[in-house]
Amino acid sequence: MTAVNLPPALDQAAAGQPYRVYRLGGSLPQLDAALAAPGTFCFGTHFPIMPRYFFNVRHERSNVDTEGEELRDKHAAWHEATIIAGELLRDIDGKLKPGKDLQLEVTDEFRNRLYMICIIAEDST
Repeated sequence: MTAVNLPPALDQAAAGQPYRVYRLGGSLPQLDAALAAPGTFCFGTHFPIMPRYFFNVRHERSNVDTEGEELRDKHAAWHEATIIAGELLRDIDGKLKPGKDLQLEVTDEFRNRLYMICIIAEDST
């Protein structure tokens, strides 16, 4: 396992103790001991990265989300989608016309569709 000391200024919470940055390569007991030490920071493949979700909007024109948002899981993405859909509908503010549907598509980082929220505006005649 490789340890690198960084300047103490980077670790204000550890009262001046330097960070020790550990890279994976040693045994897990060594890694656990390193994590228990004050003023340490460990990184490697064992830390999960949150997935990124994209929220694409279609209403009169398409707006493809190129940035996305990191969220815990697809359930958190659904929750965020319902909030966004409500804000979009509020922002239309009486301007929604028949034939001009509003769609919010939620995709994962591979651009697989997970959810679609549709607000359909149609004339009954």
